[in-house]
Amino acid sequence: MLVNQRWGHFKCFFAPHRGGIAAFPDDVCEPAAILYCAAVAAKDDGSARQAIDLLREAGRKAKRDRDDTITEAHVEAIREQVNRGQFHRIRDQATHAQLVLESVAPAQFADDGSIRTDRVRAAYEASAEKHGHSPLTTRKSVLNHLSDLQMIGFLTKEPLNEGLSRGRTYVWSVNLDPETVIEVRESIKSPPT
Repeated sequence: MLVNQRWGHFKCFFAPHRGGIAAFPDDVCEPAAILYCAAVAAKDDGSARQAIDLLREAGRKAKRDRDDTITEAHVEAIREQVNRGQFHRIRDQATHAQLVLESVAPAQFADDGSIRTDRVRAAYEASAEKHGHSPLTTRKSVLNHLSDLQMIGFLTKEPLNEGLSRGRTYVWSVNLDPETVIEVRESIKSPPT
């Protein structure tokens, strides 16, 4: 990242590292707003860049609102705008892509935050039937949807080598707020076309 004409590198951080995000005088930005940005970024993927971007956009909102101080309310408003954008991007996906994404999202709440390919397929089949759809019949069809969702940035794929007995497989995780994914799918009362 280029900062003041010098390249800077930000490593992953945890929410309590407030100083790693920004140093503002107290009258420009409430400490609660900075901590909230850090907490949001730490919850997603630990990206300092995400926290800085969120804080920058909150500052722009404060300026548009003619407020002198960036508050937690500004950050929350920007976060809601981002979530609404994600909401529409998810709804724009094909039905079975939505169902595959819905199958991966709950894994974010598990201990490791990821799900193996074979479990995705099983969860997808259950989800498709629950929503009144005939599941795709081949493993390749589900893998194609997983790859497409990875390509547009919704999913992350990590290789998992289990040695000679089980071979190589992949684990998947959601790059979006998993609660937003679940909320989108729940908001669709009738099965999408």
